[in-house]
Amino acid sequence: AGNFLGKIREVCAGIKLLLLSFDAETGRFACVASAGASDEDVRNAVFPRGARLVKWLKVNETRLELPKRPGVGEYLTPRERDVLAAIGVEIAFPLISMNRLIGILLAGSKPGRAAFTRVEVGFIASLLPQASIALENALLFREQRERLRRMSRADKLATVGELAAGAAHEIRNPLTAIRSSLQYLAAKTEDATASRLLATALQETERIDGIVSALLSFS
Repeated sequence: AGNFLGKIREVCAGIKLLLLSFDAETGRFACVASAGASDEDVRNAVFPRGARLVKWLKVNETRLELPKRPGVGEYLTPRERDVLAAIGVEIAFPLISMNRLIGILLAGSKPGRAAFTRVEVGFIASLLPQASIALENALLFREQRERLRRMSRADKLATVGELAAGAAHEIRNPLTAIRSSLQYLAAKTEDATASRLLATALQETERIDGIVSALLSFS
């Protein structure tokens, strides 16, 4: 991503660029690389999957030159217009792969710079197919890494579950014998203090049995 943005800035001096990538977990397009943009620009450059800018780029699959398309600007929500204006975005380029919008390149001129020329716009557009492939590969790698992380976590949870089940069964077997013995003694004794102590002990065995049942449910 950095090389891609660097190539553009070599030809188009005095501009700011923000590359947004779609994050499936958050359902948003967020900045993954920038050049000439401030930290605040990067933080603000976030658009949910349902944003009107995203929808327009998905449907049209072409760049949006905001100064030339005031009608589209009116179609965007006030929040989207405010974000784009604060960043100074003039053009939004869609990055398409397999008929999917996987990224957005926001381009703007820094103060004092003239608007983008047709040659500059054409140059940026010529790099987009290559950038889309690179971004798609990066997304696939990230998804694969996340899939492996989830598999590892699932394996760990399965191991913990097996341990919990084994421990629960090992506890329940002697607990059953203890409870039976206490019930037998409680039925035989006539001493009030002994009966009270045995009843308390039986209550505690029931509490332990509840904990064991919870362990089995978890496993």
